[in-house]
Amino acid sequence: MLEKVRTSPDSQARSWISDFGRLLARRDIAALSRIFQTDSHWRNLCGLSWQMETVSGSQKLAGELCRRAYEVGAGGFEVDPELLPPRTSVVAGQQVVEAVFRFDTVNGPGTGVVRLVSLPGDDAVPKAWTISTLLDMEKISRAKLQG
Repeated sequence: MLEKVRTSPDSQARSWISDFGRLLARRDIAALSRIFQTDSHWRNLCGLSWQMETVSGSQKLAGELCRRAYEVGAGGFEVDPELLPPRTSVVAGQQVVEAVFRFDTVNGPGTGVVRLVSLPGDDAVPKAWTISTLLDMEKISRAKLQG
C-alpha cells in the first residue's frame, strides 16, 4: 500500500497563508470559506478593524474577513518563522499545524496566528480551525517615536 507523504508544517503553513492572502485580495468569499473548517473561529484583536470580536463558522468568517481586509487594505500576508517557526502541536486533543504570520494594513503592521487541521478524507489538505489577527502595537509605537 502506498502511503501519502505528508508535507512539512512549514510548507503547509506557507501554502495556506499564500492561498489566504490571494483569496482575500480577490474577495472570493466562497473559496475563502472552503479553506476553513466548518466550525472555525476568527478572533480579531484590532487586526483587520478596530473591533475586538470573535466570528465563528466558515461562511460567516469568510465574509467578515473579506469585508474587513478590504476596508483596511490588508495585504502582504506571509509566514513569520522568526516569531515562531511553523510547528505541529496538539490543541484540545487535535493535532494542528500552528504558524505565525505578518501582514500590512492602512492602520499599521499586523500579526496573526493560524491553526491548521488535516482531516481524513480531505486529501490531507489543511484547513484553518482558528485564526487570530492583531495590530502590532509595538511596531506602531516605535514608528511614532522615531518619526
